[in-house]
Amino acid sequence: MEVPKSKKELAILLSRVRGYTSPKAELEQYVTPSEIASRLIWAAYERGRIVGKNVCDLGAGTGILIIGAMLLGARRGYAVEKDPDAIEDLKRNLSAFGLERRVEIVEADVSDVELRVDTVVMNPPYGVQRKGASLPFLIKATEIGECVYMIVPRGLLEEKRAILEDRGFGIEFVEEDWMELPPTYPWHDSRMYRFRVCLVGFAK
Repeated sequence: MEVPKSKKELAILLSRVRGYTSPKAELEQYVTPSEIASRLIWAAYERGRIVGKNVCDLGAGTGILIIGAMLLGARRGYAVEKDPDAIEDLKRNLSAFGLERRVEIVEADVSDVELRVDTVVMNPPYGVQRKGASLPFLIKATEIGECVYMIVPRGLLEEKRAILEDRGFGIEFVEEDWMELPPTYPWHDSRMYRFRVCLVGFAK
């Protein structure tokens, strides 16, 4: 597949990534919008963090971030996911993009992952269901990667920044955007949930 020439082209391709067939609220499984995913991955791409690199997606879900990284020229991908249902969705999406041989699925809790990669990409839990749910993701990302590109609710940026700076990582990119999530679970009403997020990159 030809490398996308713009964020817009990447977003169009990523809009083909299918969502969860059986989302789980306790795991905070929501589909990352293709526009948000493309902006995050494109920012990493522009800073030399994707092309020819080994990239890991922690909590990969259905795979939109790792697929974006592979489309922009990552050498090897690792998709870490512990939910068997999400893994089946992930496999279908990788196959649809012809990436099943270039992305290794690691079925594990993030705390148990033993890898070394150049770049970590992720949209970790926001702590809505369980406070502090993102901490294992942040710790593991700094253990296995040279840089971390992730999505963070705007109000939590300084908290996450302090954790990563304590572990020797500093911000090399930050940009704000609106996240829009459709109703996902039976108790949601019909309205789109809209809130501010930061797309942020940290590096050693």
